[in-house]
Amino acid sequence: VNNLVLKVQILAIAFAAHFSGMAIEITMSSSVGELTQQDFLNRQAQKCMELVASTYKSRTSASPIHLNFYAADNKGETFQNRQALYNIGKKFSYRSFDMNGSQPVDWSLETNCRSISQLKPYYMLSAHESLFSDESSVILMTLVSNTHVSSDVLATGVGEYLSEKGVSQVVFEYPGYGGSLGPTDAQQVVRSSVAAIQFLKQQFPNKKIFLLGHSIGAGFAYETAARAGDLIDGVMTYGGIMSVYKQSEDQKGFGPKWLTKAYIWLASKKGEILDFENVLEKIVAKNPKLPFLILHGEADMSVPVRHSVDIKSSIRATVKSKLSIKLQKNFTVHTIPGAGHEEVHFPADKERFFQVWDQYFRFMATTYAN
Repeated sequence: VNNLVLKVQILAIAFAAHFSGMAIEITMSSSVGELTQQDFLNRQAQKCMELVASTYKSRTSASPIHLNFYAADNKGETFQNRQALYNIGKKFSYRSFDMNGSQPVDWSLETNCRSISQLKPYYMLSAHESLFSDESSVILMTLVSNTHVSSDVLATGVGEYLSEKGVSQVVFEYPGYGGSLGPTDAQQVVRSSVAAIQFLKQQFPNKKIFLLGHSIGAGFAYETAARAGDLIDGVMTYGGIMSVYKQSEDQKGFGPKWLTKAYIWLASKKGEILDFENVLEKIVAKNPKLPFLILHGEADMSVPVRHSVDIKSSIRATVKSKLSIKLQKNFTVHTIPGAGHEEVHFPADKERFFQVWDQYFRFMATTYAN
């Protein structure tokens, strides 16, 4: 082993940091002769991850955006697992940018992670490789449900399907989820998603940007729309939770009574947890013409369809009369017979999957034309 020259290269584990105002991508590279490197690489990656977790203290919202690209191999299989990336590195483009769009400097390390206590949190975007293609005219940033991370969505192959339609899928990884560092709270998620929108718009100023919020991601999409203003061109949701309080009431039989009561109480406090009704006037103020397409499966057992069906009545009850009329025209609500909670990402039920996406494509095309 002493004769081996260790230069461990981990293309998939990258940490963005601010040193002297510059975002830095930390990588490790190595060649270990003919020996299998997988276990060694995994151990080094784990050491880095543990070090990052132990030294992370900052709650700043002005943090770098890490952009990870993915593609499918010739079998149509999407490699979303980071450990697979350095096995097939030539099939992937892999870049990282800070929030201002400048490409960071590579920092080569030896076989261990040096102290990186200055590390700031970063928020990961996973993008289909078509993002840089001229054939792509639309960016669809997806805000996933509470039970998913970006790798779940990337593994379905939906990104390949969208790219054929001229749409580049970008999946936003919530702070504290999956490979993304940072505090996990609703307002931090929204601040980070707005920063991601700003980053994408700066990098691709000529492309339309749409949001797709699934389940709890719908609430984040509404809050993001309320803050991002005219940087986005439309918002789409599927199986969206319009009120965490109402959802808590719907699900209260599934958890301990003491915990459920506390959660419902917290959800009833305005501003504590995202609530659709609390952002309506902010949406109107920021972008009064922003169009919304709300889809919901009628057989959704996770989030009852009433969350979407009741949207316009919520608008009438919440927003001042003149604004209410204007805002109602911006919202289109459709329900999908027989569809459940996951059809937007998982094409197991192809008929309903295509029903959902056909409506999304028509919505984006109409908005783009206008």
